[in-house]
Amino acid sequence: MRCPIETQENAELLLSYSARRLNSESTAILEAHMLLCPACREFRDGQRALWEALDRWEARPVSPDFDRRLYRKIQEQEQLGWWARVFGPLRPMLLRPALPLAATACLVLVAGFVAAYTSYEEANLQACHCELADSQGCHFEVS
Repeated sequence: MRCPIETQENAELLLSYSARRLNSESTAILEAHMLLCPACREFRDGQRALWEALDRWEARPVSPDFDRRLYRKIQEQEQLGWWARVFGPLRPMLLRPALPLAATACLVLVAGFVAAYTSYEEANLQACHCELADSQGCHFEVS
């Protein structure tokens, strides 16, 4: 038998074994394989732990008016326009005051960097003109 973990076509065997859906012959072959394969044994032990935890888990009872509230929410969603359905989930994020404030701060920073870079480039340009004029013996002012 090829290891079910290493091959895609046998991977379903491990899940069927964990759910106790294999016939007795396949179960015996797989259990013999698990005696030799630590990866399959680890998978089996993990699945057993999972199934045991699911068996112990008790769901909370559903409230008596659950269906009524669910259908009301579905009806409210159906009555909304497409615009509200698409952008509705984004609304809480856009209404928070921190987001517009952060966007404004970023915009001010970018504007400051652009202004500083522009004045730096103008100063460099004037310095280059002055050096060029000095080297040629010309004296003129760049405005």
